[in-house]
Amino acid sequence: MKVAIIGSAQTQYVSAQKDLNLYHVIFRTVSEALKDANICISDVNAIVQCNNDYFDGVAINNMWTAEACGGAIVQDETRVESDGIFGAVLAAAKVGSGLKDIAIVMASSNSSSVSPYYPMALATDPFYTRSFLNEITALALQARLYAEKYGISEEQAAMVAVKNKKNALNNPLALSKGEFCVDDILYGKPMAIPLTQMNTPPEPCDGTCVLVLASEEKAKAVCDNPVWINGIGYNSASHILGARDLTQIESCRAAAGKAYRQAGITDPVKQIDVAEISDVSAFHELMLYEALGFCDAGRAGAFMDEGKTQVSGDIPVNPSGGILSGTPFMARGLARLTEAYLQLAGKAGQRQLPGCEVALAHGTLGLCLQNNCVMVLGKN
Repeated sequence: MKVAIIGSAQTQYVSAQKDLNLYHVIFRTVSEALKDANICISDVNAIVQCNNDYFDGVAINNMWTAEACGGAIVQDETRVESDGIFGAVLAAAKVGSGLKDIAIVMASSNSSSVSPYYPMALATDPFYTRSFLNEITALALQARLYAEKYGISEEQAAMVAVKNKKNALNNPLALSKGEFCVDDILYGKPMAIPLTQMNTPPEPCDGTCVLVLASEEKAKAVCDNPVWINGIGYNSASHILGARDLTQIESCRAAAGKAYRQAGITDPVKQIDVAEISDVSAFHELMLYEALGFCDAGRAGAFMDEGKTQVSGDIPVNPSGGILSGTPFMARGLARLTEAYLQLAGKAGQRQLPGCEVALAHGTLGLCLQNNCVMVLGKN
């Protein structure tokens, strides 16, 4: 059964949500998404939440957030403790199986209370790596290995951050935006060589993202321009970093291959009009160009130099500004999916690109991009 996206809502992404608590923010965002989809909470028969006790600093957090999502009315509520795009996979499965008609997916983070980098430091093997790695240092290690193997310069990676932060000027929800030069990126506050605060996502970042999914019958009944999920692929790499080639993101390559086969994509650069990918660092956006088949291994730097991923390029990447412009930790992938949906639905506002028919969305979670999901969306 075909599955469509029929509505969405996102909060302003901020360094600290001060005017409302997390539950009020979720309730308001879900309400806005339902309004955007032209439905009521009574029409929804499945809720999928993507949040995490560690990242929000509250035990059994979904007991409270489920109510904010409408869980008191909707009895089918599931929690996915992973990136929001994986919650969208579950929601699509519920709807696509015919068991449910309409599902909402909610992803949120309250990282002004607890930085996600602290609990992520406990995600590694306790005997060999826990003392040495956290999210940022693991990404730095991977970026360094990749850059040295393929001769990728720090300047080429910096151009990714320049691009995304400039794109974010057209995104009123973005936290970090502006006209920067390469030197601004290179000489940002050091995090872990070669990463700086300017080529990694801004933290903390609070906010919520919600998507509404529907069956073909329901989508056509309530929505004039539904956006269809034409391909889904997801894959996980080894938890042991030493068992992986960190200069490649093979689980993303495998996920993309599955999604492309389902959607009939054989030449992504020619067939995909816009891509929203999880740029967990500027170096990793380059790595994802290769994993997603936009260019050959080791060619991402040149691909960037040629302007292929600019908004005027062959395959615009992250016209929203991406994660480098600021996205709540657990909502990173769902926000990418939402932005891809907005482009095809013609609802992207100032960041709208002309003539978009096919879009790609990518999400990831885990040290060194262990788990990856790719979705291909289409207007038809």
